[in-house]
Amino acid sequence: MTLSKAALTTMGEEIHAAVWPGFWEQHGHPGDKTRAETSEAVDSCDVYPAMREYAFETQSFVAACSAYMSEAVPDGFSEDELGFNVAAGGSMLVNPAGIVKAGPLIGEEGLLTAEFRDDERRATKAYFDAMGHYTRWDAVNLSISDETLAPSQPQEASKHAVAGNGSLSAARAQAIADEYDVPVEAVEAVADELVG
Repeated sequence: MTLSKAALTTMGEEIHAAVWPGFWEQHGHPGDKTRAETSEAVDSCDVYPAMREYAFETQSFVAACSAYMSEAVPDGFSEDELGFNVAAGGSMLVNPAGIVKAGPLIGEEGLLTAEFRDDERRATKAYFDAMGHYTRWDAVNLSISDETLAPSQPQEASKHAVAGNGSLSAARAQAIADEYDVPVEAVEAVADELVG
């Protein structure tokens, strides 16, 4: 998620927490994946380079947590219900130069630890700072909105537009009433008058 990554970087992210469904092995095609069985999965699982690249590109430490579920069928489930299970683990800790400091832990539960030192971040930024001296703000920029959005919003032709059927939604009427500190009934009456 390139834009989200850029936004987090410009906001000064130092440690990135990443969550993955587990490590897999690809067999010559991205659609041909199976659960990772050994640590050799790093050669074909795209999670491995993705986490190293994230760390290097953003000069942040990465704590990548990958799901682990044993191959035993949990109580209350049948084997048919499990579907595609890639929860083979693969958690790892990566420094800002993309060097894996611990992990990936594959095929077992466990706790990874590593020392993250500030000078690793500073040293990496000294030769590659993607959001610092390498950035061309004169050519490109990113606008970040801190507005809270609902999962879906109607398209509006203007700030106070009415819906295609000529009615003002209750939510929009309430928002206008709140914005101008007037009763919602007054907003609805004006909208009815304008449409009528």
